[in-house]
Amino acid sequence: SALAQSLCGCGQATFCESCGVKCKMCPELSITHGHVGAFTLLALQVLRDWETHQLPRHALSAATAEAQHEARQATAAVQKVAHFCSAVRWSDQRAEEVVGCIISGRVQHASSAAPVGMGYYPKLARLRAKNSSH
Repeated sequence: SALAQSLCGCGQATFCESCGVKCKMCPELSITHGHVGAFTLLALQVLRDWETHQLPRHALSAATAEAQHEARQATAAVQKVAHFCSAVRWSDQRAEEVVGCIISGRVQHASSAAPVGMGYYPKLARLRAKNSSH
């Protein structure tokens, strides 16, 4: 199964008065007043679930080299939101490992070329990891 983070009707992961759609804001969006990107929220949720053993062992697989490189940049934002909103912090190395795995299975969902959501798919991550090792 996939873990997905929905975006606002206007394509933003924030509350937007102009689109007329009141977003269901998670606590992180409420606390930061909507200044958190969809990937940061998705990564934070998967990281939180992984570290509390709510995901099966096969939910995360090895990250591709490209994903691990991207994770070095993204992990700081995930850690910042986790600490600011929940007073939770993981070691940077551990968070980077998990965020890299998430990036390997990340898919941006779109409708008519407009982003409508983001998901993490463990099987896709495993497939990408397998293909990158060949």
